[in-house]
Amino acid sequence: MLSTAPSQHASNVEPRPFVVTRALPQGATHVSAHIRRDTTLFTLLALFAVLNIGDLVSTFVGIQGGMREGNPLMSALLTHYGFGALIVYKALVIVAVTVGISMLRNLHALAALITLWVCNLLVFFVVVMNVVQFNAIR
Repeated sequence: MLSTAPSQHASNVEPRPFVVTRALPQGATHVSAHIRRDTTLFTLLALFAVLNIGDLVSTFVGIQGGMREGNPLMSALLTHYGFGALIVYKALVIVAVTVGISMLRNLHALAALITLWVCNLLVFFVVVMNVVQFNAIR
């Protein structure tokens, strides 16, 4: 016969609240969603680095071809310290954006993705403008 008296074990267990977080797409797990988001961020950060290298290369080719640097800060760095200063500056920008995006990712992943897309589009635009201007003077 079953006893209806509570067992000692059951009386020591505190009830846990039932919490619903958010529904994930069928077949997706919380971990796989984070991995996908992190992979996307890593890919976009790598693209940011490649685009900045493209900016350096297109700037170098343009300067060698007789163009002048249009950005006043970059122009001052070139005048006072040479092209090596631009390389150091670009490396610092890549590191700063990577650290910033990593910090923002911890606060709001979507904001980090949007910010990185905007950064990539801006640098892409600069590279395209460098190439267009160089081809226009040739």
